[in-house]
Amino acid sequence: MPTLSNNASWDFAPNDHVTATIVATFDQQDTQDSAPVASALAAIQSRISGTNITAAQSDPATITISITI
Repeated sequence: MPTLSNNASWDFAPNDHVTATIVATFDQQDTQDSAPVASALAAIQSRISGTNITAAQSDPATITISITI
């Protein structure tokens, strides 16, 4: 799976909700894939229960949230 990065900035308020949306597009014609593309969704869904989410504050104005599936 690829490593994806994105940044967002806003004037944070404690009641703000944050939504992270991840979109992955697979080449369905790639004969070199190790598993059929059809099995990708099932594989990702099985990992979601073990999702690791971390938050770190590197300075007073920066919070980094990492999501690993």
